[in-house]
Amino acid sequence: MNYWVIKGNPRNRWDELLQPGQKWIWETGRVTGDWQKRDRLFFWESGSKLRLIGLGEFFNPDCGRNKKGKREFELKCLSKRLPVMPTIDELKRRRPLNGASFLKAGPAATVFPLSNTQGEFLVRLLASKNPEIPALQRWAKDLQTSRQDTNLFAASSQRGIKDFHDSDGKIRHVDFQKWRKKWPLGYFLSLKTKTRALLHLANCNHPGSFEWGVQRTKGRTIKHSLTKLRKVCSQSQVALLSWADQNNVVYRACKHCLPQGYTVKRFPLEHEPFLSTGELEVDSGHVEGKAVRVEVSRYERDPRNRRACIQYHGAICEVCGFESSKVYRGVIDGYIHVHHKKPASTGVRKINPIKDLVPVCPNCHAMLHTRVPPWTTADLKRRLL
Repeated sequence: MNYWVIKGNPRNRWDELLQPGQKWIWETGRVTGDWQKRDRLFFWESGSKLRLIGLGEFFNPDCGRNKKGKREFELKCLSKRLPVMPTIDELKRRRPLNGASFLKAGPAATVFPLSNTQGEFLVRLLASKNPEIPALQRWAKDLQTSRQDTNLFAASSQRGIKDFHDSDGKIRHVDFQKWRKKWPLGYFLSLKTKTRALLHLANCNHPGSFEWGVQRTKGRTIKHSLTKLRKVCSQSQVALLSWADQNNVVYRACKHCLPQGYTVKRFPLEHEPFLSTGELEVDSGHVEGKAVRVEVSRYERDPRNRRACIQYHGAICEVCGFESSKVYRGVIDGYIHVHHKKPASTGVRKINPIKDLVPVCPNCHAMLHTRVPPWTTADLKRRLL
């Protein structure tokens, strides 16, 4: 189930169109994403109002091209005009909607994609403000039912989990190898028993290479399936090890592909329970600011290496291309972090500022260090949406 925002001007006669069950044809010159029947839609009133005004769904995502060469699609309205319609100023203050494309200034467009997190947040927000709209309450109930007695951490841990195991005479070896080739930056657990496993990077050759399929022994060719031992896979290390925790699987890291002492970084703020519609704005906050003494080991950096790196590469993020002087006018020009390709904590050594250091923005720098060993800039760039 995907979520989208449909933008239209007042001349689109919104009051006539926003009638539950009514269908109509719309057109666009820019197709953004893969639309599916019954994908959920939020209708946005452009012009001077700039606000969310109703709900709908794709009834026929592709009706072909019209004489003007624009793609036509059929929509079905699910609500009348909302009694309480959040404006652009209110929505921009909502943290879950940071980065939502429909709130940004840019080229004119009709259909804007939302992430699942953004779409589900809008459902909960609108449902709390418009309890008399049946479609909204139905959507909110769907979210509540799908996450009953669980939280976002548990739900997210099941996303992207693939399980390969030979059973009932079916060999899953080929499927497992296809997954490894498709997601070479992913992870998998090789279960020795039902409760003990070894954690590998997808490209680890210890359990068998990408091309592993047969094994030759004393001149004989013997078929050997890597999925005789159960393989549980995911693109996300957090999701995979969450699955292990929930299923009481004890794991250790493979010494061939992961460094000794490998640890998984968890981010508890991203895994808080979903709020029900009645709890959306109830939290009164918690006390912060108490002084705590902390002892840490700090690894020295030489500012001359930093200056040389920026002088050579420029103050532009190697991963996403962010340049502070083009985004924030009159704040700090040339603000950038410098990332050590080989962590400074690995030992004292002479640094080549051109080859060993690379400029990255603070966000990308944080993402590079979400695992041990850190992602490479090339790996992270391939994961940009």
